[in-house]
Amino acid sequence: RVTVLAPVARAGHDNVIRQLMDYNVLVQVYTDKGDKAVKTYYVGGPTPDNEGTYMVLENNGKLSERPYITYIPGMHGYLSPRFNMKEEDWRSKLLFDYREGDIKSLSVEYPGDEKKSFTITSIAPDSFELQPKENKYTIKEPYRQQYIREYLRFYSGIYFEAFDNNLPTKDSVMHTTPYCVFTITGKDNSVNKASLFYMPISQRSKMQFDTKGNEMTYDVDHYYAAVNNNQDFTVVQYYVFGKLLREYKDFFFKPAANKH
Repeated sequence: RVTVLAPVARAGHDNVIRQLMDYNVLVQVYTDKGDKAVKTYYVGGPTPDNEGTYMVLENNGKLSERPYITYIPGMHGYLSPRFNMKEEDWRSKLLFDYREGDIKSLSVEYPGDEKKSFTITSIAPDSFELQPKENKYTIKEPYRQQYIREYLRFYSGIYFEAFDNNLPTKDSVMHTTPYCVFTITGKDNSVNKASLFYMPISQRSKMQFDTKGNEMTYDVDHYYAAVNNNQDFTVVQYYVFGKLLREYKDFFFKPAANKH
């Protein structure tokens, strides 16, 4: 949908060409009819009003005589960000996307408090087995299948906020004990694991002090997370993950409220 608005004025030609050669993204368009590009052009920066984008065609290895100001009809703003070359900006941030029937087993482990840890295993359609991480924490009461099914439905459409693979302290964070580790085995035996780590307080943290005025140690709104077999380091929001951070005891009958 990229459309030519106008050629660059003669007076500005040389300056625009210099800018294009200093910073550009080379675009080559191919069809399935051959291995030769059917169109080649360079994408430059924005016009002074940020409503157009400088581009110039290449024909037979030579630049066209005139660069052009381009735009997309109906869109305000320049087009350079649409040609971003940073791979992470194109990658999906979807981490968990399971339906209840897609999950063979789910383990939620709290290394700092094993009493909270649990495993859910599918044993039949609409029937699941719940176990603590260690048998000594077994609660000898019936757990509720309804609670388990409702919880598993939370694992649909869970996204992390951003990649943070270039964080200088990434390695040191990953050598600390995780706050929580999710391990999901699908019905196809694929394994999806995510480890959450506390994020130290920083200037971007919304809450700097607790209700008593003490300086916070960790960000209460975000965690770091190692995902994709620890190949990616990301930032996740408590707003998104909070509903997944349940404990073993949460799946049992809740006591009746006291009446006064």
